[in-house]
Amino acid sequence: MPHAWVEVDLGVVRSNLRAVRSILKPWVDVIAMVKGNAYGHGGVEVARALIASGASRLGVAFVSEAVELREHGISCPILLAASFSRSDVDDVLGYDLTPAIWDLDLAKELSQRARRRGRRAIVHVDVDTGMGRLGVRFDKAPWFVDNIRALDGLSIEGLFTHLSSADEKDQSFSRLQIRRFLTVIERLKDRGVTVPYTHVQNSAGILNLPDVSFQAVRPGLSLYGLYPSSECSRRVPLKPALSFYSRVVMVKRVPPDTFVSYNRTHRTASERNLATVSSGYADGVPRELSSKGRVLIRGRSYPIVGRVTMDHIIVDLDQDEVRVGDRVTLIGQDGTEIITADEIAGIVGTINYDITTGISHRVRRTYQGVESRPYPMTLVPRVGVAGA
Repeated sequence: MPHAWVEVDLGVVRSNLRAVRSILKPWVDVIAMVKGNAYGHGGVEVARALIASGASRLGVAFVSEAVELREHGISCPILLAASFSRSDVDDVLGYDLTPAIWDLDLAKELSQRARRRGRRAIVHVDVDTGMGRLGVRFDKAPWFVDNIRALDGLSIEGLFTHLSSADEKDQSFSRLQIRRFLTVIERLKDRGVTVPYTHVQNSAGILNLPDVSFQAVRPGLSLYGLYPSSECSRRVPLKPALSFYSRVVMVKRVPPDTFVSYNRTHRTASERNLATVSSGYADGVPRELSSKGRVLIRGRSYPIVGRVTMDHIIVDLDQDEVRVGDRVTLIGQDGTEIITADEIAGIVGTINYDITTGISHRVRRTYQGVESRPYPMTLVPRVGVAGA
């Protein structure tokens, strides 16, 4: 019996993908982002569900995430959207990944090793239009593309940028980023270069910029039923796919003035029942929920009291009684009560996907709505820039 577990409803994930798909132009591809263990939901199983439901490609951050998918038989194109190093190049080539590039020296290394294998590596150029994180600056991008096209071992399939503020009500900076990106595309066309595959919008961009269309979109949060912020449009109905559970492992009745947990930060005001629950911050229960958060047991809400510890939390039952082994809902619904990742994020002072990605690997993932039919594994045809 696990001390804690996550239940992911893959039927809900598929439904969220269909909801996102419904507001896109029919010809727009979906690059489903499954980085961060699919935002805490479980990368492999979620990836399979998304591919079977019409996602054209998958997106991850790091090589290790892509390798895990490949080694579980997933052969669709995988965009490596974050950084990689020279030590990763052989895996990038060996596992047929599509890396984002912005470093000319690393691109040359990738090209040389691809040529030794008698092939070309397909790449996407990451353009920094205002995120300031990764990517070649937009004003240098045409020069960079010219240099990449001169490398025999590379083929430019895609060009993309990342919106920094699409989850805000004011979309003026996002639109500035898009104008910069379009300027890059036009400057390349002036050079006779047309990149066949462009993508800009993350979940927030899909929801808040309905008039913008490129060849593909990169939804992440929305696939898991999470809205990027309170300022994001709710025009697409999304449902959370994840529930997080634990168990009661001890129940005790304590007198008044009993100290609870580390550092004696909580003292009982009267005689009452306390329940110890077998999950703590090593499982993904934020320590900031100490004496602030709540859980659900038997359809009722109970406060967390005292410090959240590494492996346990303590909840105040008042005069209620529960049993050892009773299920405890940390995220999800029990009866008419519900605790969302947004609620926890509001208490902690963070974002909802910080909460779901924070659920640790020692918490077992279980899946509902698994389809028995095989999921498609056919590679999507890809065409790079001619002469690149």
